[in-house]
Amino acid sequence: MPTFSIYIDKSYERRDKKYAVSIRVTQNRKHAYLKTDYYVVPQRLNKSFEVKDKTLLKLLLEKIEDCEDIIVRGLGNDVSNYSAKDIVEFIKKKQNEVSCIDFIAFAKKYVAKLFEAGREKRAKHIQTTINALVDFSGQELNIVKVTSKFLEKFEEFLRSERTIVRVNQFGREVTTKRKPLTDTGVHDYMADIRAVFNEAIDFYNDDELGDPVIKHYPFREFEVVKPNPPKKRNIYLENIRKIMNLENGLRRQELARDVFMLSFFLVGMNTVDMFNVPYSSRKNGRITYQRSKTKDRREIMQRYQ
Repeated sequence: MPTFSIYIDKSYERRDKKYAVSIRVTQNRKHAYLKTDYYVVPQRLNKSFEVKDKTLLKLLLEKIEDCEDIIVRGLGNDVSNYSAKDIVEFIKKKQNEVSCIDFIAFAKKYVAKLFEAGREKRAKHIQTTINALVDFSGQELNIVKVTSKFLEKFEEFLRSERTIVRVNQFGREVTTKRKPLTDTGVHDYMADIRAVFNEAIDFYNDDELGDPVIKHYPFREFEVVKPNPPKKRNIYLENIRKIMNLENGLRRQELARDVFMLSFFLVGMNTVDMFNVPYSSRKNGRITYQRSKTKDRREIMQRYQ
């Protein structure tokens, strides 16, 4: 099994007086080096030129753990047949696989598949969430950046008043202001992000091979806020009587009264279903119909049957 350690080249100092930090891989007494994104100032090093900053040290040790995990899962017992240089190249390849995943691009493809499957309502809902994510992070978002801290900042963004730009039906950009979301709104947006992230894991990871491309799961640390409890919609008998006996000569209000009372007597039947239900479905005082609200789900079920 190769060994991993933190390495800082004393002979190479940048103009800003910082040193590059690398991970040294040792296999059969030979070394190879894996560059990191970290640089360190002399004040964060001890006399032996070792990192003494606890925060940076923790990040580097976590990176070493990731490297070890990649080797164990990807090479297993065959690692003894690889040189230190081969091991570094293997780690780079695996890291590049996940770094090439654009979360927003994947989400847009997922939305397109929902539209193709006839799940229009679900697709539009997720599309709204992705639009907000683009407003926050830009058109591209590496999936490795979707962490619990990123989600916390995104939630702060959703809870703030924000200005958005959208293209209307005439192809013109329209700027509007959005009010801060409530707990219910934040819950719905975050649930959509979680759903897309789960889809990405199912698409890229292979449980049988045991070598996942996407190794992190931000929703273990980030807790999605619970939605506000729905308001009670009970209507009292005296209010029903007031509505039923409304006579004010205003045609539109009286039409609204009639539609409401019809829905009430039909145990909450939706207006769209009243409009679409064919006359032939009425038989012996009973109405048989299929709800428009569940149309998308019925079509999906029929395709799988």
